[in-house]
Formats: sequence, structure tokens, C-alpha cells
Amino acid sequence: MPPPNFGEFNRFPDKGEKAMKTLKSTFLISSAFAVAVTAGQGIAQTNPTIESIAAVNEANFTKAAANTAEESADKVSLLSTLETGHCEVDDTFAIAIHGGSVFWRGAIHAAKIPLMRQVLTDARSMLANGARAIDVVESAIASMENSGHFNAGKGAIANQAVGIELDASIMDGRQLQAGAVAAVSNLRNPIVAARMVMDKSDHVMMVGPNAEHFIEQNGGDTVDVSYFLHGGQNFSGVPLPDDMSILAADDNISSEQDDYLGIWAGVISGNFNHILVVEKTEGDKAQVIYAQGPHPAWGEGFYRRLEGSFVDGALQVMEPAEFGGYKLTYRLNPDDTFFLEATHPDFPDAQGTMTRLPSRLGPDNKSGTVGAVVRDRCGDLAAGTSTGGFDSKIPGRVGDSPIIGAGTYADNETAAISATGHGEFFMRHVVAYDITAAMKYRDLSLEQAATNLIKQDLLAKGLRGGVIAVDRDGSFVMTYNTSGMVRGVTTNALEPSVKVYK
Repeated sequence: MPPPNFGEFNRFPDKGEKAMKTLKSTFLISSAFAVAVTAGQGIAQTNPTIESIAAVNEANFTKAAANTAEESADKVSLLSTLETGHCEVDDTFAIAIHGGSVFWRGAIHAAKIPLMRQVLTDARSMLANGARAIDVVESAIASMENSGHFNAGKGAIANQAVGIELDASIMDGRQLQAGAVAAVSNLRNPIVAARMVMDKSDHVMMVGPNAEHFIEQNGGDTVDVSYFLHGGQNFSGVPLPDDMSILAADDNISSEQDDYLGIWAGVISGNFNHILVVEKTEGDKAQVIYAQGPHPAWGEGFYRRLEGSFVDGALQVMEPAEFGGYKLTYRLNPDDTFFLEATHPDFPDAQGTMTRLPSRLGPDNKSGTVGAVVRDRCGDLAAGTSTGGFDSKIPGRVGDSPIIGAGTYADNETAAISATGHGEFFMRHVVAYDITAAMKYRDLSLEQAATNLIKQDLLAKGLRGGVIAVDRDGSFVMTYNTSGMVRGVTTNALEPSVKVYK
């Protein structure tokens, strides 16, 4: 096969300059073609800027560095800015948060756990000092939206039209006030937008471009599609084996190599998809799945199970000879992205970045929704939920997350609920409200009402998902009927704790 035609591909013949050129670079040579990973049509501002195959000039490099510094400042917890001193009626408070149902036990959640633990730690401090439940719910969810680790906000999964559509809702249990947005595409924080609908309009839900216009007119933050990690592409077309099984690191990460476990993806040449799945690490070896989408050189997409090796702290994989035979070196960045270098004895080097996908892809991927429920020291309850929907959803589809009574509900008389799972079924069964109704009209405890519904009634019908809930006394429940649920809790008497499985 003839050598690749690089055109204006940004090459790095001087290896001494590679460190300075990381933010300027694009990525991968495969199947004797020079290719460029962009991880969608744009990378979030926290990630190295990848402009195009053309060389990036010094002005853009300077701008990228400034954006990175700005985004680093944004990572300061939103909870630390909340007003306190409002609620000091008693000493009882509680907050539970979730990062979505886990339908597949091999999904990797290591990056979510410390983030959620920090959110809980900050929330605990704010609640102890008298912050209001509704403010803590909004800020906790916004912090998770901003992280990029969940299928909400920055990390939202693309729909079939490779676009982003976000849904969120929030409810204040004091007077049953609520707000929601659905099918919005350019809002930085859907949960903040939902709060604005509640506070600044006479309505409960606003949708689509008109909702975006309302939020912008009222001072809400809008963003370009490049803000979203997966805003330019979904990867469900890349073939992967049915028996893919990642050794779950979960809470017990034993080595730096385990941080490589997971699903990593990027867009090749702006059109073709590439995925690397790191299934297992053992010593200095790794089992990986190397997968490519359709390409003119080989037609249909393919995958191969290969063995990789850890050398000098990086993962090295040899591309199959029939597809180019490049040595690919993947190095984990502090921002949980891959820096990749492709080398070949006969062709120039190339570099670039790949991003971690939140879970297994395809129409059954409904994981990664985020939510929070809070009881403050006034005895007030609040709940909120935010999501990007499920992978490759039909454009315009709206699930349960923005639906009051289905994905979110709060009533000071009973409980605050946030749900995650199969949205269509949760809407039909009005899951969040049904729990509070069982408490109110059947005199069930929160634990009885939630557990009976999720682990008996819904499971018997084949309906999968879970809820987090807190009642007016500060008791909490986190129950699910899936393989797991990313969840955490803290109270006035309980230190922050985050779990995924049992």
C-alpha cells in the first residue's frame, strides 16, 4: 500500500518540540492514511484545542492556554459560593446524589467517584451552615454537569443527528414550585435553566429554541457546540463485540494502569470514528479492543482484540499490519483524556487527543443521568435531575428527567425524589410521584415506598432503573434494580460516601 498523502497534516519531525505542540496537534495515522482525532467537531475548552488537519498558529495556541486557565477556575465548586445562614431550625440535613443507572457492570466510573465525593463534601459544609435545599440541589447538579464525566451538561451523549439535546428539571418542596427545560442544545447548565424557568416565569416547562432564547434573555449562559465533549459525533456505528467486558475498577483502583480501563473515542479525519477499549490490565500488559468505523481503505468498520504493553507509563498498541501497522502510544492526561502518538518507521509521527466515553454505546445506553435530593435545616425538601438522554436517540425525544412527577418530585409533606433509568417507562408509571403518593395515602415509609416500587413492581414488569430519595425527617434511600447505580450520600451524622455497585 502506498504511503499516505499527508497534505497539510500537522507533523512533528522535531521530537524535541512535541511537549509544546500538544495543544496544537491532531492525531492518528491508520490504514496508511493520516487521520486527525477531534473527539467530535470540537473539544471542550478544558481539553487541548484541536483545530483541524492544518497547522494551528501561535495565536490559537495562546487562546487555548487562556481558555484552559479559565475553565480550570470554573472547576471551583459552585457549592462554595452559596449563601448560608438561611436554615437553622434544627441540626438535621441530608443530601443524596446520583450519576445514573448502571445497566452494564463493565462500565468504568473511577473518574466520577472523587468528583461526587467532593460535591458531597462541599454540600455538607453548606448545609451545615444553613444553605437552602433548592440552592444546594441546583449547584450540586451544575457541578456534575460541568465535569464532563456524566451524560449531562458538558458530557452529554449525541443523538442520531449527532447533535446535543439536554433535559432538566428542579422542584422546591415548600410550595410545589417547579421548573424544567427540554430539548435544549446551547445551554451550559440545563439545571440552572430549569431553576430560571421556575423563578423567572409563570410556567413549569419550556422547550427547544424558545427555551434557549428565554434563558439567554434572562442572563443564562449559552455555549457553542464545541463546549460539549461529544457534541459533534456519536460512536454507535463503530462495531464492538457483544462480549466486551471491562474489568471494573470502581472504588478500588489498584494501580495507575487501571486508570486506562474504559472506552476511549475520537473522530478520524472529521468523518470516521475510532474507539479503543481497554478491557483489562495485568502487570505491564493490557487487553484492548482496537476498533475503527467505515473507511475507504477497508470498507466496513472492524475491531480486533489485541494485547498492549505499558512502557514508561504509557500504553502501547501495535495496529494490525493490514490496516497500516502503526505503533500507537496512549498516555493518560491529568484531565482524563488520552494523548496519543502514532509512529511508523517509514512515515512521519502524528499526535492528538482522545476522550473517555461515559459507557457502552448504542440504543440501550441510558446511563449517566445526574440528580440530587436535599433536606435542609429548615426541614425543606428539593430535588432535581439533568440528562442528555440516551445514545443515538431520535432528535426531539424527551425522557422522564424534565417531567415533574416522573423523573423529579419534591413535597415537604413526604419526600424529594430523583429518578434514573428507562425514561419512557418512568413517565408511564409516574415513578417519582408514585413514591410520595404511597407515603401519603398508604402511610408507607420512604424505604418501603421506594423499594417496593423499584425492586418489586417495576422489576416484575421488566422495567429498569433506580431512585434516590430523602424524606422530611432526613432519612434517605438509594435503591435500584439494575447492575448498579452511581450514587452518594452525606448527612449531618454521616460522612460523604460514594458507591456504584452493592
